[in-house]
Amino acid sequence: MFNVKASEISLPAPCTCAFDDLDLSQAPSINAMQPNIGDWQGWYWFNNIGVSPETGTQLFVNETPLRASRIQLVVTDVGWRYGFSFATAVRTPLGRGTAVDESWRFPSLLRYGAVLFQPQGDTNQVIAHQLTDSSAAEPQIIELNPEWDVFVAINDQKQAYEDNNGSIDVYLRVLA
Repeated sequence: MFNVKASEISLPAPCTCAFDDLDLSQAPSINAMQPNIGDWQGWYWFNNIGVSPETGTQLFVNETPLRASRIQLVVTDVGWRYGFSFATAVRTPLGRGTAVDESWRFPSLLRYGAVLFQPQGDTNQVIAHQLTDSSAAEPQIIELNPEWDVFVAINDQKQAYEDNNGSIDVYLRVLA
């Protein structure tokens, strides 16, 4: 098992990726909950986001697709694996910490890393952001297009998601 930290690697820049082989209208969705614990007051909590849908999971707040121009985000409770061996366990949103090629869903982002993405309107492209190992004290800040929906996914090889098992949690606060 790898325990990659953002301070140990170079984080990739957001990428624009083709998504023409998937129908995002078939993506599962998850509605935010309001955490009532310490540091998370005022945040949205997306609990147990599954890692097996290749389409990712669409984020909703109050039964409405999440839209924002700027967010703070923290990924917690990363606990999943690819394949059928516990040796493939992933415990960090940075996955294995190495960038991948075009055979992966989000090229140039990190192998088995957590990703936040937005479909670009009516095109078959998405803008994808690598999620990192941040904390409530120092959350990751991401600029978004407020006209587009927001999804979370894992970066795996295309058409290889069926052996993924587990979930991640995302805490998110809308800044604008």
